[in-house]
Amino acid sequence: MELTFTTHQAVTSDGVTLVYKTAGDGPLNLILMGGWGCTRDYYDETLAHMSIKGLRVAVFDLRGHGDSTESPDSYSSARQAADVLAVADAAGMDGFVACGQSMGAKYVQYLPVLAPTRVLGLVLINGCPAGRIDVPWEQIEETSGYAGDRHAMRATHNAMITRTVKHELSEMWIDNAAKISRQVLRETLKHCFYDDFEDKVRAAAPFRALIVSALHDKFFPVDMMQERVTGIIPGAREVYLDCGHEIPFERPAELAIAMESFLAACDPMINAPTTLFAN
Repeated sequence: MELTFTTHQAVTSDGVTLVYKTAGDGPLNLILMGGWGCTRDYYDETLAHMSIKGLRVAVFDLRGHGDSTESPDSYSSARQAADVLAVADAAGMDGFVACGQSMGAKYVQYLPVLAPTRVLGLVLINGCPAGRIDVPWEQIEETSGYAGDRHAMRATHNAMITRTVKHELSEMWIDNAAKISRQVLRETLKHCFYDDFEDKVRAAAPFRALIVSALHDKFFPVDMMQERVTGIIPGAREVYLDCGHEIPFERPAELAIAMESFLAACDPMINAPTTLFAN
């Protein structure tokens, strides 16, 4: 289903302008956050498979991504989670379900720490753990050097997927990722891997969560997800899909069904789908 979006802007407490788009009229609010290199169009394919009846959806460009402005140095997990709240405030969303993919999934795990009464649930798609991951700094520097290099970004994208992806989706990600500055790529990777707030997430739990993992993810494999993501969120619901890291591109229909089922649990006014792919 093709959705009609309206584009808006939110200004953060440190002066960054975040561009976001909305569709639907609620009453349940859903805010979606992409990962490294993603923009507000990243979830379009998944949303096209969802019924948004009863939902108001907001998707935004992370700071320094897409049409959102850069910040000199504020890219921490806490800051990125605060950006979600800035979008929620601008959109008039008091309580909401927050969805993040990969790096974005790490950031949204900070939301129950910042605003526990506003978070109705979290959807973590191939989510980076809240704890530290010991990636060598040299690797972060090398990857951030892909800025402006479509060839390098294409190689990165191809390494993330294990299924055929629509050409236009691949090209969209490659184009958007290549436009991000080296500084933003470096700072977001640094905080994604080195920030450690696992103890804060444990203290904030339990909260309602859906964790969607890919069976063939090279970046955040299933055993890591089970130990370091699901393992620190008691009662989290798990879904495993046969694909690689880019679930919203590789398995959009199945992801949509899993999300609809979870959203129905967050708000009984939302109709649950009749077919589930959850384990």
